[in-house]
Amino acid sequence: MNNSTRSQPFEFSDYNQRVVVAMLILITSVVGIIGNSLVIIAVLLSKVLKSTTIAFIVNMSTAHLMCSLVLPWDVVALLSTGDLPRGDREWICSVTTVVVSITIGCGIYTLASLALNHLLLIARPTTTYLKIFTPKKIAVWLMVTWLIPIFVIVLPPLINVGKVGFNEKFHLCGTKSSDQAGFKTYNFIRVFGLYPIPLVCIIVCYSHIWRLLRCPAQEPNFSTVGRGGILNTDVSGAGSDSARSASASLDTISPTHMINKTMPFVVGGFIVLLLPYAVCLFISSFEPAVPYATAILFSSCCVNPIFYGIRHRDFKNVYGCIWCRRWNDIPQPSAFLNSAVRRIKSQGKEAVGLHTE
Repeated sequence: MNNSTRSQPFEFSDYNQRVVVAMLILITSVVGIIGNSLVIIAVLLSKVLKSTTIAFIVNMSTAHLMCSLVLPWDVVALLSTGDLPRGDREWICSVTTVVVSITIGCGIYTLASLALNHLLLIARPTTTYLKIFTPKKIAVWLMVTWLIPIFVIVLPPLINVGKVGFNEKFHLCGTKSSDQAGFKTYNFIRVFGLYPIPLVCIIVCYSHIWRLLRCPAQEPNFSTVGRGGILNTDVSGAGSDSARSASASLDTISPTHMINKTMPFVVGGFIVLLLPYAVCLFISSFEPAVPYATAILFSSCCVNPIFYGIRHRDFKNVYGCIWCRRWNDIPQPSAFLNSAVRRIKSQGKEAVGLHTE
């Protein structure tokens, strides 16, 4: 009897638990859409948020926004008791799986890129940093953060290694579990293609930064870049001195900020949010926890906007102005914002004129 019980495959069939996971994913989707949209809008409205670091943050927010927009289909998959999203409509789950996997992978590699950016900012002279982070090189770098997950996620199914669609075992959009060999192989490729390399990069970079900031004898480069400030490459390519000086403070990194704020959150968040999914996927006894680990993984899409809203001074200021609709108080308003404000004022004057007539 024990043998028959062990041989019975697991299925996430408890509807009450599926409702709980669905609600967690739905909350993540709503918060992710609002939060990541706010990040992108803030950057569009203020010149203060123009630097190499911000370029990577916007890239990550764009990826997480796309992920948040398709997550409701996982909610549908969990709560559905009918054909949707099975059968002829399973393509919806296939698209959802590809988009979610690519965008989360892009976010992971962007996080690793930010770690490398911080390391070069601390460990290398200003001139070297500026040579590396030119607008063209940043564009190529950001493109690579998309191409790697696209290659890892899309290529295996094209050569018949695994299939994406509705997962009958977990009632989620993901890797199809009907072919166990393909299921395990494809999941292995996904996890090891998207997780270990960025994890190693993040740990190595921030460990080196921590060591540099802890050792006074190794501070020469830091003093020329971190404490004195650095003029960053303007990712928009604008040449005005005022725009560059406004962005200078964004990448000014103090030891207290890097050690006590940035590094613990980045490294800890990366491990806490992503590791459970990677572990549960390959240990059969942890299969019942996979849906919950998936919800935790998805929550990474809404964490960063909250983190920057709390920890980043300039984002916090612009967020406050947007929420309170104090457009004139936004620091260093962009040309886009100035144009929009002028247009609204002109329309208001026209409306008043028509009303007077």
